Amino acid sequence: MNRTTYISLNVLAKRLGLPAAWLKAEANGGRIPHLSAGRRLLFDFDQVREAIDARMRASATEAKEGVDKLTRSSHESAPSSPEDHPDTRLGGD
Repeated sequence: MNRTTYISLNVLAKRLGLPAAWLKAEANGGRIPHLSAGRRLLFDFDQVREAIDARMRASATEAKEGVDKLTRSSHESAPSSPEDHPDTRLGGD
């Protein structure tokens, strides 16, 4: 029989190296898995770590997509040749 061990908010914070207040806000917001025992929050360390890792992966993917989009749009709007660039045009006023 595989039995899950739950840990307190403070123990979780120490193990993850994250502020307890942030973890509490994430739990209360439903963004990390937890159990409520009265006013106490209990956590399965592995489930919380996986939830945070998944969010980090999703965030990294979104950031990469944003950079790719910016890179594409800057290439599309960049001058195609030196003659098209306003700083390199020759001519009188």
